[in-house]
Amino acid sequence: MFFFKRYIIFLFPVLLISNVHAQDLTGTWEGRLNKNSFLQLNIVQNGERICGYSWHYLLKDTQSFCKTYFEGCYSQTLKIWGINDVSFINRSDSSHALMNLAFHHRVQAKAEILLYRPAAGSLLLSIAGEEPMNSLYLKKVSNKPVEIIERMKDCLPAGKASQEIAAGPASIQKMTDSFNLVTKVKQRKNVEQSHLDVNVKTINLKLFDNAVTDGDSVSILYNGKLILTHQLLSEKAIELNLALDEAQTRHEITLFAENLGNIPPNTALIIITAGDKRYELFASANLKENAVLVFDYKPK
Repeated sequence: MFFFKRYIIFLFPVLLISNVHAQDLTGTWEGRLNKNSFLQLNIVQNGERICGYSWHYLLKDTQSFCKTYFEGCYSQTLKIWGINDVSFINRSDSSHALMNLAFHHRVQAKAEILLYRPAAGSLLLSIAGEEPMNSLYLKKVSNKPVEIIERMKDCLPAGKASQEIAAGPASIQKMTDSFNLVTKVKQRKNVEQSHLDVNVKTINLKLFDNAVTDGDSVSILYNGKLILTHQLLSEKAIELNLALDEAQTRHEITLFAENLGNIPPNTALIIITAGDKRYELFASANLKENAVLVFDYKPK
């Protein structure tokens, strides 16, 4: 979730808060981890158990991001919630590491918040030379997570509540993220790297990291619309089945480099299947240029 390697947290007794069963942490929470980091938690609560995923980036460098799956529970003794990162979903580079968080649930001025600050006399240690985590402040922005990823489904409460949670993602946040990324794409130069004629409406694309897997991450747009974001390229294919818009003949797939991996530039091997034709293409993008694949649709 965060780029610090490890934290050792010593928590001292705190004031009692309301009973856990009166709390409902299910939803989307956004705010700050320390002063320099944005953090979003997407949580599902089932009794004293919670699970979900986080989205985190540095305010001074939004391309330094991390997405993790976490699990956690409520401590009746300390009257706090705790979550532990279990695994990475995606990250911009290997400097990010899994971590743990502890927080209190509060209601202030009718707004729900998750809050943690070390109490006087408590210790919060980090690896020497690294900035310690000294504050967490998140505000509830939606009663539902942005999305329910597969690993969260086991944590969903049974019955109607489960259906209601899974039914409605926070579309406003998705629209905001999409708008911000599309804006960044337009700030870079588009470089056409291939131009193919296709005569079928549906094409299949498989994207791999070219040669050495080194942490390259991309977002993908079709005709200027975001279809995938922050995808880590590896030896395992990112697969897209794309239905071309028949109202136009020219179609563009744009690869936006979220980072440069450990070996610049950001490179991808793309295998395209269009009917009975198969192509292998190589695309290269950097922090100033987008890689663009062009298809001319000419039906039979």
